[in-house]
Amino acid sequence: MAFMDNRRADRRTDIMARVEATWVDSEGQKQVVVGMLEETSPHGARVRLPEPIRVGSRVTLKWLREQFSGTVRHIREWGSGYIVGIQRDGAVVPRRIT
Repeated sequence: MAFMDNRRADRRTDIMARVEATWVDSEGQKQVVVGMLEETSPHGARVRLPEPIRVGSRVTLKWLREQFSGTVRHIREWGSGYIVGIQRDGAVVPRRIT
C-alpha cells in the first residue's frame, strides 16, 4: 500500500482471509466484528475492519490458521472501513540503526 513504510525488519506476507476481531471497548463492552486479514508477520498483522478500535486497545484475532492477541498500534480510515495495525503479544520489535 502506498501509505505504508516499507523499511520493516521482518518479512510480511500479504494475505486475504476472513478474520474475527474481539476487544473490549472504552465502556467495558465486548465487541466482535468480522473483517479481512490483509498482512501478517511474526511481529504483527494488518486488518481491515468495519469499525475503529482505539490505539492501545488489546485485541484478539482469530482466523482459519491461528488465533493470537496483540495491541492496536495504529489505525487509519480507509474507504468504507479502517486499516488497523496490530503488534502481536510477545513481539520484540527490533530497533533500526540509522
